[in-house]
Amino acid sequence: MKRLLFSIPFSFYSMVGLSQVTTLPNSIGIGQTINAAIPLHINKPGEVARFQGASPYVTFYDALNFKGYIQVIGDHLEIGSKNNHNIDFYTNNLPQFRIDGTSGQITAFQKINANNGIRLSGPLQAENESVGPAGSVLVSRGNATPAWEEQKVGFRVISPITALPNNSETEISTYHFPTFNDGGGFNNTTGVFTAPSSGVYLFNVKYKINPTETPLDDFKAMIRLIKNSLGNMQYNGDFKTFDNYATSVETNFLIKLVQNDAVKFSFFQVSPYALSLNVVAEVSGFKVY
Repeated sequence: MKRLLFSIPFSFYSMVGLSQVTTLPNSIGIGQTINAAIPLHINKPGEVARFQGASPYVTFYDALNFKGYIQVIGDHLEIGSKNNHNIDFYTNNLPQFRIDGTSGQITAFQKINANNGIRLSGPLQAENESVGPAGSVLVSRGNATPAWEEQKVGFRVISPITALPNNSETEISTYHFPTFNDGGGFNNTTGVFTAPSSGVYLFNVKYKINPTETPLDDFKAMIRLIKNSLGNMQYNGDFKTFDNYATSVETNFLIKLVQNDAVKFSFFQVSPYALSLNVVAEVSGFKVY
């Protein structure tokens, strides 16, 4: 009995439709027009591939190194990398978005448009993972990196009784512990206020003068604001002393400071009696904006 030999060509048409499968030594093509240089080329409209089953996945290797995978797990599609490899998203041959394979931190190489807002569950951080103090705000620096600014800036201090010589300018450098010192700008051991952020500041300076044994008048006074070791603003006035209650000399200074400007205050008094005066200084200040 003769055997009948059948030859099955590598290219064939299915009984349904016009789908064509072409097998070549190094590639498989599915469709009417395929590129033989591509190992698997599917040329067909509509759905071209389906991976179906319990948690199906596709893996990616570089030689024997497992690089990453795409997998359906439960109710989500998981795209993952292995061995600390980054996951990058590219457009126009440029990286636009990266998930670091080691730390998990996300880097966006372009601006992010969040039309429905951004919800944060952790601390807000600036460059170099700087976390701003509670109550501070992240302020734009134009083209430079944004920086934290402490917005709650203010202090109030009172000095011990200090003797001020006649015809002499005196800087009071020692104060009691501040009543409050929001922003930490005032140093009670030096009497210097250092601006923690740039802005407009208002200072109130009062020198309460202890009573003298007899009423005296014609005292001249000068209160100076010294910025960065240079006299910047001053108040000139007259005052009298009394034998039954204290008097005071007081003024306000409104000044614009840049971050780290150092401010301190001095008092000058002169009288025809060549007297030293005992005073208590009260100084307060706050950032207006």
